[in-house]
Amino acid sequence: MSRSVAVAAGCVLVVVAATVAGCAPAGADIDGRRDYSAPLPSPCELADTESLAFLTGEFAQQMAQPFTFDHVDCDGLVATAYTVPDGVTPPAAVRFEYSTGMWRPIAVAPA
Repeated sequence: MSRSVAVAAGCVLVVVAATVAGCAPAGADIDGRRDYSAPLPSPCELADTESLAFLTGEFAQQMAQPFTFDHVDCDGLVATAYTVPDGVTPPAAVRFEYSTGMWRPIAVAPA
């Protein structure tokens, strides 16, 4: 019985020491200053030319290489990114759809 009490007291001591040392259980907010009231960015705020160029995936094979996007038109959950004209091939447009927290390419066509 005294061994069980010693083990239980040891566990409590470890928990108290961890808290005093600044350790927190996994997933705990250490400093308590997280601001959950800040608004999340809208999908269109996340639709910049560099990010969408990175996400073209298999659709990049259908466009002249190398390519860069000139600008993005965005409305709600749909964005269209337009390639920079290079004077040799016609510009392309890639349509993206925002779903489950990220932009996904859904089609490519001449601009």
